[in-house]
Amino acid sequence: MKRRIVWLMMSCLITLSLVLASCAPAVTEEEGVTEEEVVTEEEVVTEEEEEEVVKKEREMVTVSMTKFDGTTVTKTVEKPQYGGRLTLVQKADVGFFPARKGTNNADPVYGSPLVVDWTKGPSGTGEFPLMTIAIPDPVYVGYLAESYEYPDPLTIIWHLRQGVHWQNKPPVNGREMDSDDWVFSYWAAQNMIKGSFYQSPDTPPEEFIQATAIDKYTVKLTLPSPNLDWLSDLGGDTRIIPRELETVDLWDWKNQVGTGGFFITDFVSGSSVTYEKDPDYWGYDLFHTDMQVPFVDGFTLLTIPDAATRLAALRAGKIDQITWITRKDGHNLVKTNPELKYARALNPSKVCIIPRWGVETFIDKRVRQAMMLSINYEEIRDDYFLGEAELLTVPFRPDHVGYYRPLEELPASAQELYSYNPTKAIQLLADAGYPNGFEIEGLTTTQWSEMAALVKSYFEAIGVTLNIKVLDQAVYNSIAQAHTFTGVLITGVSHANANSPITMTARPGYMYNYADIDDPWWTAEVQKLPALSKEALGWRMQELADYFFDQAFWIPTPAPYDWHFWQPWVRGYEGEHQWGPVHSQLGWPYFAWVDQELKAEMGH
Repeated sequence: MKRRIVWLMMSCLITLSLVLASCAPAVTEEEGVTEEEVVTEEEVVTEEEEEEVVKKEREMVTVSMTKFDGTTVTKTVEKPQYGGRLTLVQKADVGFFPARKGTNNADPVYGSPLVVDWTKGPSGTGEFPLMTIAIPDPVYVGYLAESYEYPDPLTIIWHLRQGVHWQNKPPVNGREMDSDDWVFSYWAAQNMIKGSFYQSPDTPPEEFIQATAIDKYTVKLTLPSPNLDWLSDLGGDTRIIPRELETVDLWDWKNQVGTGGFFITDFVSGSSVTYEKDPDYWGYDLFHTDMQVPFVDGFTLLTIPDAATRLAALRAGKIDQITWITRKDGHNLVKTNPELKYARALNPSKVCIIPRWGVETFIDKRVRQAMMLSINYEEIRDDYFLGEAELLTVPFRPDHVGYYRPLEELPASAQELYSYNPTKAIQLLADAGYPNGFEIEGLTTTQWSEMAALVKSYFEAIGVTLNIKVLDQAVYNSIAQAHTFTGVLITGVSHANANSPITMTARPGYMYNYADIDDPWWTAEVQKLPALSKEALGWRMQELADYFFDQAFWIPTPAPYDWHFWQPWVRGYEGEHQWGPVHSQLGWPYFAWVDQELKAEMGH
């Protein structure tokens, strides 16, 4: 308890000092400070210490990487150094329960059957950004699974990586991972919190995925129905948990035991999570294959709810990395702190207006099309997002390899929906029986209220009155997932893989099918997809996208580019955001290292 109180006091003091520091006037050349007046450590060196400082020579190595097409590329990089710590930041505590889907603070402890291929990202071949949760199938590679088989759309066979041991702490005590652990993990994901996996909360047990241990290192999954997203849902989004944890409180940070490279050693609610390197971790760097990871001794994850305080901490060198910085703050950081490294990333979420199909007003697709035609997409991109946004991100984004087509390559009817034509929108409403427009309720949260107000102004021009109701997030989630709203949702939509917008809208009653779409033809066609070859799947997905556009299932808005920043002493890192179970935002510290000499030179 004493330690927790001390941590909380320290957190408050740090936050206060950062706020004060960020408010202090900057010292500029106009204020009369000259280079000669700056006192450095070198100027106060004693005679006894007055020896020439020889910097340690950096060791450079050449690494080889294989591209998607099989060609080999090489890169000369500095050899990583061991030691040092990282300090990261989050807006709020997100819990530790490992059996549920979604990012949480236990991710550095656990592993999943599959992960995204770090070597294809910015630190490697540069073929995929690894800065988004939208992961195309070719980017997945084996992690805790050595390999897998997919003999038919209802069967998956995992071949486990042998010799992987659980962390050496009770109640597992370092034993080897085996197939019984995997069986337990799939059971836990479906039973411990209803609806936390990819099924709906009301899914009956007979429709659960059945996991069977074939032998010590082989697990068979039997699916109740084909799942086009199985690589993500059952491979990348499933944490493997030791079976001994069935009888412990999995919400408690002290009970987390995984196969990952970090232990959790301390947690102060609302303040920090502390992770230490597991020296017995089985993994090696993917470029420097003779070097065991992690390179860092550990890291601390601070909880700082206030955005301004987080930015002040970055400027002061108190944190090492920050993600999803808005375009305005990003431009300011580049000007005020040019030493920071940065990368732009297409935000995984874009605001969509989702009309509920059960409402009579939206039965006619011409009403939904009219709502799209009323929105000036180019104006939102150029004025609201300062040109830093993509018009077309639904159903596929530019990083959805094999599925995405630029706007100019879409059918003319789809291109027209993005053309801004309020005159035609008014005519479509009249043809659908609404010559004077109509009035609807739009539910949203504070996070999306600004875009909701902008959309409201566009709708007004065609006679559609949008009454915006801003709800608490928990209340909003309850209404959205139960499909009990009577107008539209104005919400951020993101998806973990390229298939999601297609598959989720083809599942009537599914809690994340917010629009409650029930189109028999659509559902039947989507259910055929898992049986297709990869080449045939790409073509068919593009054809289905044309139907998605024509039906105007969702009314999207442009998706913005945000910024990731990191300190110059963070090496082996180029802005990657996803690696590890459920595309964890805490996976990259496995491969990053700290240039401790540079950090000291910069006064940190």
